[in-house]
Amino acid sequence: RGHADHGWLDTRHSFSFANYYDPDHMGFGHLRVINEDHVRPGAGFGRHGHRDMEIITFVVTGELAHQDSTGERGTLRYGDIQVMSAGRGIEHSEFNASATEPVQFIQIWVEPAQRGGEPSYQQRFIEPSNGLSLLVSPDGADGSLSRETKTRDRESTVLGDEDALTGKQVERAQVLERKAASKELVLAARQSAPPAPYVPPDPEVIGVSRRQFFNRTIILMMQIGLGGFGLASIAFLWPQLGGGFGSAIRVGLVSDVLSEIRGANGFLYRAEGRMWITEYPNGAVEKARAAYSANELTGMEAGLALGLDGGVIALYQKCPHLGCRVPECVTSQWFECPCHGSQYNRVGEKRGGPAPRGMDRFAMSVSADGVLTVDTGTIIQGPPIGTNTTGQEAEGPNCIGQSSH
Repeated sequence: RGHADHGWLDTRHSFSFANYYDPDHMGFGHLRVINEDHVRPGAGFGRHGHRDMEIITFVVTGELAHQDSTGERGTLRYGDIQVMSAGRGIEHSEFNASATEPVQFIQIWVEPAQRGGEPSYQQRFIEPSNGLSLLVSPDGADGSLSRETKTRDRESTVLGDEDALTGKQVERAQVLERKAASKELVLAARQSAPPAPYVPPDPEVIGVSRRQFFNRTIILMMQIGLGGFGLASIAFLWPQLGGGFGSAIRVGLVSDVLSEIRGANGFLYRAEGRMWITEYPNGAVEKARAAYSANELTGMEAGLALGLDGGVIALYQKCPHLGCRVPECVTSQWFECPCHGSQYNRVGEKRGGPAPRGMDRFAMSVSADGVLTVDTGTIIQGPPIGTNTTGQEAEGPNCIGQSSH
């Protein structure tokens, strides 16, 4: 696991996070973050933003104070589980509520099934048990938290006056309601028709079925072997059959590519290569020669070599922090990652956030007649923090506020 000690915060990361980067541990499916945080008394994370992320928090020891832009505020203690759905955008802060005791808590981030939803906040006490307990689920099953849990609790006929009940009473009422429904199903099953009488199978038929089973199994295994060989042959030949991610992609004339970039508000996305192509200013080439490799400079210098207004650069779409797809921000003319607020200028050089470096990029080549080819099979690690060859500042409001943890 990754580890960082900031004095006020001692934290461990199961997946790549902040300055801890391991390309073999970027997440698991939609699961992006599992952090264990120890925060000193009175310290915490100031107000910061999230978007399109389900953030689950539970306290191991101590007390954690929460406040967010939806108006929700409260204090989490041992046994409390909190789910904050960032949706299309939410800001919040988290602080140790004690001035004398540290707080230890676990935080989990999960990418939502649908993006751009309504921000929401839920908090509930979960009764400790000796076995496993379902804490969070998509539909709020077994009293777990979800977007639908609050609505379902309010509509329950068992609860009565919800304002007069405690959280534990609400959970127990839901359990009783589910048990009652289960009993009805059991009674209905007992009242069904009697079972059919047992008829023993024909021994001769069983013998034939066994022989057929073994014969067909042998034939099936041969078919699977031949099929696997055929698929392996296709996979071996696939790069030679056509362009796609992992191969050299002919993008087109540099002059035409520049026109497409300007027509797309400064950012051209090519899905077949999982890449962004942006314009590199001729005036920054001299600085670039001291910071970038020859495979990158070929596209950057294309403007000067071909007598055009600018060169080009091909960037890998993934954020080097958590591996999210980084979108463009038209107002700031930067790339801004929604996972944790990492920001990069238009040529992929890091300008803010927890990313460990600038955006990774692809090797480029330009033919004598000005045709740009991008080799998506050759990924070049992004420039180190502090690289800023173009000097580009945000040209308007940022789409995502920077976060602090």
